[in-house]
Amino acid sequence: ATRGLLPLRARGTEAPVFFLHPGGGFGWCYAGLVRHLGPDVPVYGIQASGLDGSGALPASMDEMTEDYLARIRSVQPHGPYRLAGWSFGGLAAHALATRLRAEGERIGLLALLDAYPPGENAVTADPVEHEVVAHNLQAMGFTFDREELVADQEAVLLRFREFLQSGNQNLRHLEAQDILALKDVYVNNVRLMRRFRPDFFDGDLLFVSAEKKSEADRSSRLNVHLWQPLTGGSIEVCAIESTHGNLMTDARHMARIGRFLAERL
Repeated sequence: ATRGLLPLRARGTEAPVFFLHPGGGFGWCYAGLVRHLGPDVPVYGIQASGLDGSGALPASMDEMTEDYLARIRSVQPHGPYRLAGWSFGGLAAHALATRLRAEGERIGLLALLDAYPPGENAVTADPVEHEVVAHNLQAMGFTFDREELVADQEAVLLRFREFLQSGNQNLRHLEAQDILALKDVYVNNVRLMRRFRPDFFDGDLLFVSAEKKSEADRSSRLNVHLWQPLTGGSIEVCAIESTHGNLMTDARHMARIGRFLAERL
């Protein structure tokens, strides 16, 4: 389940849709969208390198883009390309789209699912690993001692794995080494995200906005309008009464997102 190109539905007569992984690196969070996208649309998830615990993690968004371009072209040598991504995946999809346009390819679809360029109060410093891990564990409802996390991160993460096995359908199958690899991938992606400055995209943008913003998101003024100066075409918004995290876990939200995309494919 850690391979770089995850076929969520390999068959179909239309051009495929490529979904770029969020910060954690896995692509199967998009599986619930597939049945809403029409029976003839192949769907692939692009997964992060390093989820199997081997190989170097990308040092920049450019390096990541280079790698993902090769994967996409192994399925579809030329455009028009259909790209989408949630959270960090939206930034990766945007980076791919601008790179493909620079090479003269056409983009048939670029959909960003609650993904934002740096806001006005954006943090640009490299992340402190235990702070990133703590933020994620809290967001998933896991209780832990911060001092222990700093002193013995691995012990806390192993308890977190037991917590996942008792309830989280998406992540319960992960082994201990998978959790540790996922942590490294996630921290690296936060680093890339903080350094990333998107290029101008000369096409249209589809944007899904999670309307229930966290305090941190509000203080960063995260808003679809941040994409305006970076977009040459129109921006069409689908607003959903959801938190950022629930967009890809709530079946009702996924059905709505799937229909929004399907009507524009």
